[in-house]
Amino acid sequence: MSQRDRFAIPLGLLLAAYVLEAFAGSIPLVTGVLFVLVLISVMTDPSMPRPARTLGWIAVACSVATSVAQSIFDEPGINLISHFLNAFVLLLAMVLVVGRILSHDKVTVSTVLGGILAYALLAFAMGTLYEGIDLATDEPFFLQGPEAAGSYTYFSLIVITTVGFGDLSPGTDLAQRLVALEAFIGQVFLVVLVARLVSLWEVPSRIKNGGDDEGSLKPGSTDSEGNDP
Repeated sequence: MSQRDRFAIPLGLLLAAYVLEAFAGSIPLVTGVLFVLVLISVMTDPSMPRPARTLGWIAVACSVATSVAQSIFDEPGINLISHFLNAFVLLLAMVLVVGRILSHDKVTVSTVLGGILAYALLAFAMGTLYEGIDLATDEPFFLQGPEAAGSYTYFSLIVITTVGFGDLSPGTDLAQRLVALEAFIGQVFLVVLVARLVSLWEVPSRIKNGGDDEGSLKPGSTDSEGNDP
């Protein structure tokens, strides 16, 4: 797969969505469209498998339709579906990004940006899922009570990075389990990603050295005294 992947655009769109989440109560359609644009920008690679591309476009169509319907009708049920669809869109984008960066054979700026994007997508997806669960249940997701829309993504970022400010905490059994799962997946993700990047970083130096360790002899060569190895 080509290493000309460009992850700066979807990363910028994701950051824009985070800023606009502060005003999500008045423009939910805008943040939903930005999430969809993130997925579209990830799917633009020509080598993307056809099943993944098809699933992506279906998710895009459903997400846009529910976001528009929510803006027009302002129904709680449609709002709930919209949140779950947005979470799916972000998770699908994360899977596609991870698949693309794992196909790289050396570390580039694109590889690093892809890793950051995938990590951020997981946090945004979980934050959107938390907000959807809060809408679907009678008990508040947070122990502190109802919070603004942007608080869910903020809380998700705090959880996945294990900062643990303690200003917000899960208030139900389901919330506690999901938060623990996100923290666990986030740390495993970092370990696997860093290990992958380190292994790729070593490849160019090995190629430059002819694939041999320092001081090693190639088959059929002789040492300085003319002896076979």
